[in-house]
Amino acid sequence: MTGFFRRHRKVFMYPSIQVGKYLVSPLVRRGHDGRYVASVSISSGHASMTQDRLMRFTPLFESAQAAIEFAKSEALRYIRSCAQPAMPTCLRQRTGAVSHLPDTFFATN
Repeated sequence: MTGFFRRHRKVFMYPSIQVGKYLVSPLVRRGHDGRYVASVSISSGHASMTQDRLMRFTPLFESAQAAIEFAKSEALRYIRSCAQPAMPTCLRQRTGAVSHLPDTFFATN
């Protein structure tokens, strides 16, 4: 049982950021080689309808701050991708290409 506790690494949670309906919580832990591993929790919903997505990233970082910034930027990228409206089927041709859409049809960020 003591072997488990020796191998266990502390995970440090940094201040969460509210982004619309999402709560972004960056997490950082120190790897075996001394470099930092980034993760992020993205939660949304309320009460029994709460959803939480945990992302773990493979890049290693020399500083905790670099790991935090990477985790936050990946979370924001994920949130932006969720916010992109799906293109209505009626606007696609059989080949999957879009036909005759005005340039102002889609909003860009």
